[in-house]
Amino acid sequence: MKKKCLLIFKWPVYAQKFLINKFSKFYDVEHIQISNFTNKSYLEITTEINNLIKSKNIEIVFFDVDFIKLINFFFIKNIKNMKKILMTFDDFAVHEMNAITANACDIVLSHCPLSVKKYEEKGYQTFFMPCESDGDIFKNYNLKKEIDVLFFGQINRDRKKFLDFVINNDISIKIVGEHWSGREMVKNDFVSEQELSKLISKSKIVINLSKSRTSSIRSFTSENIYSFHYQLKGRIIKAGLGGAACVSEYSPGQELLFTEEELPVFSTKEECVEILKKLLNDDELLNKYKIKFTSK
Repeated sequence: MKKKCLLIFKWPVYAQKFLINKFSKFYDVEHIQISNFTNKSYLEITTEINNLIKSKNIEIVFFDVDFIKLINFFFIKNIKNMKKILMTFDDFAVHEMNAITANACDIVLSHCPLSVKKYEEKGYQTFFMPCESDGDIFKNYNLKKEIDVLFFGQINRDRKKFLDFVINNDISIKIVGEHWSGREMVKNDFVSEQELSKLISKSKIVINLSKSRTSSIRSFTSENIYSFHYQLKGRIIKAGLGGAACVSEYSPGQELLFTEEELPVFSTKEECVEILKKLLNDDELLNKYKIKFTSK
């Protein structure tokens, strides 16, 4: 008999389907979204959640806390008699607020190993949990390597300049994702997760860009004065699960997981092009990196 757990999401998020699928392997999962509780007071919401916990015999509650003021220390304290677990996937932007909220929880799960160390420094029991690590969705289809270089993800101005530089240096690259036009998100050859996994399997190398802009983030702390962070991206994990080598922009979190012999790292677009050309011109070297990286 599986234990019953409740996942409390702030609103529909990208990671939601991965987390429900992941936890369903171990728990009988219920999930709700706080955004569905329209026109209800703080007390009404916590009361309704406590009633759900009681009626469903739920033993563990997971809280999705990033960027939502409602799911705070006091909110979690008002959820009764449960094992309480904080989940954070953008801790780089709101760590100081999350660290206060975590005081109401028994355990912290973080997407970044550097973030894990920050919580451990404060005395919290914390574990690394990337939401993308799901072998049912991201796996190696062992397809013919028809794509030299693949990039997938949102394409902002910084990333566009970077990718244009790679293209202008005669490197064949396939780009899959989304970009902003004014205030509107525009699809650019957007594909499903299963299709993306197959594209990764067809690719020799995946480029990972780590810089996350924070100018549009309305943080609860003074951290929003920073223009960007170097964030550990799930793109790295998807690449490895899909059977491709990966070349990544620097981020401190990934250094805790991978060595330079597994994941080549660059700091500038010029360094990126140099690494890509070196690997694409040496099949033996590329294969060595791929084997070490995908094995990790």
